[in-house]
Amino acid sequence: MYPSTSTRQRNTLLIILWGLLFTKCFVLEFLVHYYAVPINSMLYVWSLSIFMATIATIVYVRLRIEEDGLKNNFPPHLAIWVASLIGMLLMVAGSFTFPNFSIMQIPSFLAVLLGLSYCTQGLMTKRLTDIFSAFGWWLGASMLFRQVDLFGLLTFAFCIILFTVLPALLNLVKLRKAQA
Repeated sequence: MYPSTSTRQRNTLLIILWGLLFTKCFVLEFLVHYYAVPINSMLYVWSLSIFMATIATIVYVRLRIEEDGLKNNFPPHLAIWVASLIGMLLMVAGSFTFPNFSIMQIPSFLAVLLGLSYCTQGLMTKRLTDIFSAFGWWLGASMLFRQVDLFGLLTFAFCIILFTVLPALLNLVKLRKAQA
């Protein structure tokens, strides 16, 4: 059973907010490297942002569970994104393990994984926007594999906006129109 329209709207808004957060992190990472700002971007850009957003997301989910109860409000394709998140974390952790692996290669592999996740979700939910997002991420991955430099961070941030945030925004508008 799929969640109610209002729950899907809230979940979509959460996707948009996380997408914007990661866009901000990739743009700031680019700026830190480009202008050689002497700060630890892992601490000040990534850790702080993700930590605070995670706390906010946990509070949101707890409130929603208290408000709605556990009435199967979680979509069945949530497992795709949990597996994707685990894959992304392993990929990032692995990049620190292998000294020959450039951190600038991470966005390419993340784009491939995001494309796989969107494709799988699109096949499960039969939503064309997810399939288009998957192909967009794969197109972005092909560009990123050729562009393994600092500007790849900006390309990846642009892909987040184009293939995650905008489709989610369109979906949110569609859900709100259906509810009205």
